[in-house]
Amino acid sequence: MKILVVAKHHEDTAWTSDVPDEWNFLVVTKDLEVPKADREASSWLWAMEQLWVETGPEDQIAFVQGDPFPHEPNLIEVLNDGLAAISYVPIGNQHHIDDWNGFPHGGGLEIRKFWERHIGDGCPQYFPFVAGGQFAISGDNLCSRDRGWYTGLYEAAVEEPKAPWILERLWGSIL
Repeated sequence: MKILVVAKHHEDTAWTSDVPDEWNFLVVTKDLEVPKADREASSWLWAMEQLWVETGPEDQIAFVQGDPFPHEPNLIEVLNDGLAAISYVPIGNQHHIDDWNGFPHGGGLEIRKFWERHIGDGCPQYFPFVAGGQFAISGDNLCSRDRGWYTGLYEAAVEEPKAPWILERLWGSIL
């Protein structure tokens, strides 16, 4: 199964009609399924917690913003080409690397402290990421973590003001 999770606030998501038919949709709307927290991290973590129960190891799950095209203009082609045999794939055309203090792109984010609070030991010094934080993972990757782990990160994404920007940098290191 292929699932496209769309984090929506007020964006027009009519573009989803152009997505290949084999993709199922889960549109997570701010102020409905999740509180209107900053950015898309809370929507995606809520979806991960929901999908954890029904996801199989071969499933593919892509996480995108309500308007994903500023970060990946070729999203429809990426989905058409498929994301087979993935564990984690960033979806975006602006690739960056920040250190554990968020430099040079998000200085002062204190990524290392967030990691120690919510992930544990072994924080890498550098974090490759794509602007917009969009990505795809396998069902096997999703279910490799306990469901409660997603609940804890969801709570951090809602409660900690800088968490959405930190998580944008962490997706590739923690999933």
